[in-house]
This record gives sequence, structure tokens and C-alpha cells, in this order.
Amino acid sequence: MDEQIGRLRAKLRELGIEKNTLLFFCSDNGPSSTHKGISSAGPFKGHKHQMYEGGLLVPACVEWPGTIEAGKESDVRCATVDFFPTIASVVDYSFSKSKERPIDGIDLMPIINEKVTQRKKPLFFGYRRLYQGVDGQALIKGDYKILKEAKKDGRTRLYNIVSDPHEENDLAKENPELLKEMSRAL
Repeated sequence: MDEQIGRLRAKLRELGIEKNTLLFFCSDNGPSSTHKGISSAGPFKGHKHQMYEGGLLVPACVEWPGTIEAGKESDVRCATVDFFPTIASVVDYSFSKSKERPIDGIDLMPIINEKVTQRKKPLFFGYRRLYQGVDGQALIKGDYKILKEAKKDGRTRLYNIVSDPHEENDLAKENPELLKEMSRAL
């Protein structure tokens, strides 16, 4: 992948269109199961197809020479669902009133340009296998994440992912009101 992304970036520069091209790079999920010993989510719990951080938290980068300063970093959570509203904003597109629809993502440019330092809109993740009742879901809102495990009869758990990024302390029993509120949102 690194080689192919390098070829793409070189070609954009060769064509002289890199300053008119916005590139996003990211993984779609965490590594596959660690049982084979060939992948790791580091200190994070879970893996691909799970709603734990090891299955959701992946690196990403964006490049737009002349518009986005190289080397910037952000800890604001985002997902591929944010690409559409970002691109729509960049090209100044909006739906007509008759074709308006809900948009799940957010425009990332204010985050990239450091005008926004936290996500206000909740971020939803899901994995549906449609086999043996597997339907994993997660919702991140502020410091908290609620997740329904992606397995048959999976439990619902609640974590403060800022103070407990490795998801070791399930807060569901000690915070029933927050669990109820986030369950409704989920």
C-alpha cells in the first residue's frame, strides 16, 4: 500500500495537480484476529469486526499541498462517514431543499485547520453479520463509548475512552442513567 500511495502522490506531482487534489488515507478497521499471531492492535482491546478500540481505532491521514500544512496532528475522532460532508464542503455543494437528507458525518476541514478541537456530533459504528444474531454496534459521544458486543447475545458495555482507552473498566452498572441515555442514542 505504501508503494502504491507513493506512486499516486508522485503522479499527481508529475501532472502538476497535487494542489487541486485532496487525498484521504485510512484503514477501514483494526487488524484481523490476533489468534494467528500476525497482527496487533497494540494495547487496545479487540480486533476487526469488534466494537472495541482495537477494531475501530485506526490511523488516518489527509494531504492537500498548499491547503493543509504538512505534519499537523489531531486526536479528534473521525471516520470515513466524514469524507462525504468534507468533500461537499470543499466543492461548495449543498443539497437542494427537495433533496435534503440527514448526513451522519461532519466536515473535517475545521478540525484539519484547527478551528475545532472536539467532535460535537456522535460517531456510530456497526458490524452486522446476519449470522447467529451477530450485530455489533458502538456510539462514541464525547468521552464515552457505548458498545454492543459483535457476537450472539453480545453484552452492552459503557466506557470512558479518554480515562480508560484500553476499555478495562465497564461503567454500565455504576452509571445507569448515562447507559440509558446512550442506549437510546445507539
